[in-house]
Amino acid sequence: MSDFKRLAFFDEDRLVGARWWQEHLAATVGRRDTLKTLAYLAVGLLGVGAAARLVQACAGSRSTTAAGGLTDDELNVTKDAIELQRVDGWDVGRAGDGLTWSPSSASGDVDARAPSADLVASLATDLAPEDPRYAPYFVPTLLQWPATLADAGRAEIVPMHSDEMDRAFAQGRALASLFHDLPKESAVIVDMPGPLAVAFAAGMAESFEPVLGFDNWPHPVGVVPSHLTLSALVYYAPLLKRLARARAVGEPPAFVLDASRLTAYTDAASQFDNRYLAKLPTAENLKSLGIKHVLYVTDGAYKELDDLNDDFVALAAAGLTPKLVDRGDFVEATGTDAQKIAIGDVDGGAPPNAGYTYAPRPLYYVPRYYYGGYPGTHFWFWHSYGWYSPSAYHSARAPSFVSPASSYAPAPRSTVFSGSSAGTGRTRPAGFGRVSVTTSRSTGHVTSTSYGGRSGSLGRAGSGGGGGYGGGPSG
Repeated sequence: MSDFKRLAFFDEDRLVGARWWQEHLAATVGRRDTLKTLAYLAVGLLGVGAAARLVQACAGSRSTTAAGGLTDDELNVTKDAIELQRVDGWDVGRAGDGLTWSPSSASGDVDARAPSADLVASLATDLAPEDPRYAPYFVPTLLQWPATLADAGRAEIVPMHSDEMDRAFAQGRALASLFHDLPKESAVIVDMPGPLAVAFAAGMAESFEPVLGFDNWPHPVGVVPSHLTLSALVYYAPLLKRLARARAVGEPPAFVLDASRLTAYTDAASQFDNRYLAKLPTAENLKSLGIKHVLYVTDGAYKELDDLNDDFVALAAAGLTPKLVDRGDFVEATGTDAQKIAIGDVDGGAPPNAGYTYAPRPLYYVPRYYYGGYPGTHFWFWHSYGWYSPSAYHSARAPSFVSPASSYAPAPRSTVFSGSSAGTGRTRPAGFGRVSVTTSRSTGHVTSTSYGGRSGSLGRAGSGGGGGYGGGPSG
């Protein structure tokens, strides 16, 4: 035994005893010869029966490794996408590839100013609900991502602004105007592609408090392009902050969702599954907030998304009468009714909070939108939806055309989310928002990702969130 030296000791259930090795064998024999040598040694040390079992185990381990393409130290696992990104980097598996920003990227925010890295890093705090009653339903996940980046990475997050966002903003203002001077007992759920949802909610924000619900991080090959939603938030952030200071206490909530969260995909080899489920208050939660009605706003859809079906059926059963409105029913006015509204200097020279220094902001203008396209048809909305009958209701006339959205009523249907817990405690179907990766048994770090194979730019990933710039933030 004097010719042998113990190089490693393993105290694990899956291994038996210590690994002994004759040092000169590593340089003079190959793997197969080594296995034979081990067998001979085992016969002498362990006996014939134990040696046979050892050789069989080694052969089985070797064939498994060959079949699965893994090394002895690697293990295939499936992880939640967001947890994987938090540990191994937002761009795990595609470090350095960056993000593709919209051609509608803007040089400045709503105030025509370049957003600072500090502003971008503080979004999760700046855009949190002012009303503490809504704090449990605020989902800051997406807004927390910039704070994990270096200053250089945050500087690469550009504002997004488009004509379609202006249209959504004006439509949000038009919807909110229908609730002026009415009881504060109606909650709105805005469920559109992220940038449009943000713009629509910003238009409502003078009289409804936005409660954001974006529960993922971007990824260079992410199924959900959530970085565009973040770009829209960066654009509107200064206005949203000012409106929060100016908004009256006790205004009702507008829960803001990204309809892209359920985007279908089939190619797990080239996409990162950063999908997620909406988190909304339950019927009991809403009633505790004094809510009696729920209005669901979509971009051309006439039913709720699949992950909300159980929730909406429960809302109806609880007497909260959820109804649906298509934003397309709010149409730009023409002729003499088309005078634009000046937006921007919302503080009006009267600082609402102690210690706040008033500073005029540049004005910008949005067109007037009405339900049905005219001032005279605007309050026909309440003929269609029936919750209230304000004074203007009685003189309103029927629009020549609006969508069938007002006839919506939730009905149970079979979806992949059926039967899961409703509201903020919802559970996801197996495999949804999860990513298969290979990790090191010894370190726990990701060594490769299945959505990109084991070579090229999609191959092996480090343990950090590094980066480079390929059109998106570096870490």
